[in-house]
Amino acid sequence: MPKIRVTTRCRVDLAGGTLDIWPIGLLHPGAQTVNVAIDLPVRVELSARAQGYLVRQDGERHEAALVADLARDPGSALVGLALEALDAPFCEIVLESASPRGAGLGASSALAVALLAALE
Repeated sequence: MPKIRVTTRCRVDLAGGTLDIWPIGLLHPGAQTVNVAIDLPVRVELSARAQGYLVRQDGERHEAALVADLARDPGSALVGLALEALDAPFCEIVLESASPRGAGLGASSALAVALLAALE
């Protein structure tokens, strides 16, 4: 597997906020959201490993022999579940975000999109 790099952008909600998240949208039929991408990139880098899985983000390392162990670890659960669902081979994943944690700019969603694109 060659090294794969994917970059996406964070976003700002201009109107509608979380109405696009199930089941909130069901409570408001016809509701719409308006979002714009902003120039705060998130990046995912994926590379092969001989054994096991390694997820690195913000100086943290989450390493596991089995992908199921990543899925159970709160610090790597999203990545572990994606790897498990797509039956991914052993790999190292580096996650980077220019958005501060908790800023509400959709960095976790953008990282999920980038991760799924890298695993495709």
